[in-house]
Formats: sequence, structure tokens, C-alpha cells
Amino acid sequence: FYPNNFCKAKLQKQSGASWTTVSEPTGGCPIALGFLDPGQTVVHSFALPQNVGGGMYRFAMPMPVPDDSAAAEPEFVTPAFRVQDGQSQ
Repeated sequence: FYPNNFCKAKLQKQSGASWTTVSEPTGGCPIALGFLDPGQTVVHSFALPQNVGGGMYRFAMPMPVPDDSAAAEPEFVTPAFRVQDGQSQ
């Protein structure tokens, strides 16, 4: 299962060598998106905030937790992408 549901992706901005969370989702999502079968995929849209500003960004979310796992793994992060003048590239 996905902790806090799949829709809890955070937008992070690169600041030097570190990443800072700049936006977290405020709404929930359907519980069905918290459980995926092996190989199953889901598409989730994330609207960038109006005031996001230029820079390098990525999304981060908790990794899925297997039923037999004792501890959570590090966050899953997407490849970085550049935002310039409020438009992604």
C-alpha cells in the first residue's frame, strides 16, 4: 500500500545540493489509489502553483510499504525538471 495515499506527492525545489519542499497537496484522493496490484499503473495530475518561480524541481512521495516490511524505505523521487517563467520544460 502507499502511505497517506498515492496522491501525497510533494513538489520540491533544488537549492544548492539539497531539495526543499515548496508545495504539498492539501486534498485527499480516493482510497482505491492507495492500493495497486503488481504492474498496475495510475496517472495522477499535479498542478504547479501559480507562484512556483523558475528553477529545478522534482516530485517526492513515500515508497509503497509491503505487508511484510518492518520499516519504510526512503522516498521515491522523480527525475528533476526545469521550470522557467511559470512553464515546465
